[in-house]
Amino acid sequence: MSLKLILGVLLKGGKLMDIMDINELMVMSLEGLKQTAMKKIKDLGKETAQDDLERIKDMFEELVFFWSLDESLIDEYDEMIRVEVQNNKVA
Repeated sequence: MSLKLILGVLLKGGKLMDIMDINELMVMSLEGLKQTAMKKIKDLGKETAQDDLERIKDMFEELVFFWSLDESLIDEYDEMIRVEVQNNKVA
């Protein structure tokens, strides 16, 4: 993501977004990471997607910790991945 795009997202009408808006933006970003991980599992399978899944989880955790979000989001992410892998196992 370019600096120009980030600044465009964080600035509204020349003013810095308030913290609630930023938290909402971060939650939306986390949702995007979840959807990306699920699509990787569906399209590539867990084994092939493993490196990507590790990078996605690292970024997910980084956002949660940096923005001081509820750390239970990480547990929810792990559970979502576990269920997605289980649902996409080849019989």
